[in-house]
Amino acid sequence: QAPSSRYRYSVSLQDRIGHFCGGSLISSDVVLSAAHCAGGDYDVVVDRPNLNNNAGQKIPMKDEKQHPSYNSKTTNNDFMLVFLDEPVDMTGGIELVELNSDPDYPSVGQKVTVMGYGDTNPSDYVSDLSTKLMEVEVKVISNDDCDDSSGSIGGYQDTYNGQITNSMICA
Repeated sequence: QAPSSRYRYSVSLQDRIGHFCGGSLISSDVVLSAAHCAGGDYDVVVDRPNLNNNAGQKIPMKDEKQHPSYNSKTTNNDFMLVFLDEPVDMTGGIELVELNSDPDYPSVGQKVTVMGYGDTNPSDYVSDLSTKLMEVEVKVISNDDCDDSSGSIGGYQDTYNGQITNSMICA
């Protein structure tokens, strides 16, 4: 579980059913998320590391803009900007994520931290999304190694061959 004060830029996209995607606050009224999360009416929930309570702020999504070159079949350029109906109240320690402008960082072999409310049991076919913000440290691998990787899930063989592009990072 991630420390509650560490990722103060982390947000949860929530529709009437609940959390469906995460994102990062890049300005007081804009969130960076994944383009495959687009569509429908939803709220952006800020400062709620435990989704089982009502802490933090809940702000309606006003508009969303997928990357102009997003390809839903390949997930290339899987980026989206979410514009909020009103700015987040930045008092109380809410932060903006620092965007990386160095294309050589992080480098292959470097440890990076992944955080979110993702699937906590990838060995089954049921999505077990976490209700608490989680973190894990992983190592960056080259996109070539990632593209060459394969394995099996539930007895089915799978591969990333031909699916990894320069807009992606593998870890």
